[in-house]
Amino acid sequence: MKGMVSVVLLCTSFPCFAGWGYEMTMCRNGAFPDYPDQYSVAKITAVHGDKVHFYDDDIRNGCPDNKAACQSKTSLKAGDRVLVAQEKNGWSCVWHFGKKSEFVGWVESAYLKKQPIKTADINTWLGTWHNFGDSITITRGKNGTLNLRGRAIWHGGRSSYGEQIAHFGSFSASATPNGNRLQWNDSRDVIECSGVMQLINGNLIVEDNGQCGGMNVRFNGIYRLKK
Repeated sequence: MKGMVSVVLLCTSFPCFAGWGYEMTMCRNGAFPDYPDQYSVAKITAVHGDKVHFYDDDIRNGCPDNKAACQSKTSLKAGDRVLVAQEKNGWSCVWHFGKKSEFVGWVESAYLKKQPIKTADINTWLGTWHNFGDSITITRGKNGTLNLRGRAIWHGGRSSYGEQIAHFGSFSASATPNGNRLQWNDSRDVIECSGVMQLINGNLIVEDNGQCGGMNVRFNGIYRLKK
């Protein structure tokens, strides 16, 4: 599946085509890449050394506003850096890379100090990006384009024969980035693998249309270059 595309700046993520006014209700790992608007980056500020807690997204318990019921044991400290998706009513949905794993949830926006987003030139996109066992390799193409090759795997349980169930996915495409955003293939095609990327200060945020591999295989996630 190959194609040549240019980015549409104003509406490049799949929920966006359903209409404006998208609002996140779930703030967790799997939903974070679905945010259709511009991501940002921020640094945690806690003047008095406060613990900045994550809060759950269970709307049945009134989260995140019902702090007593929704507060997580996991917290951030001053100086920690986060990716920011939706911001609403004094809350921000953030993603933080810890030393061993990532943490996602609502935090109080008052503790966030926005940081500049670096402009992504063509060289910034290049390399092999990793998200656990999935990878996307980006190389330079012709006339300002980028060549994309992705591989992903979904591990299920065991079959009735005792074999490990695994489904695989892949894509190959060419695309033209527009600053920090890139779209591969036509997002209106419900059969061909397509998707969008945002490159935010070394974090490659990817969302596909669910047509890039076997059952349950998605490239959705936040990818980083291996150091």
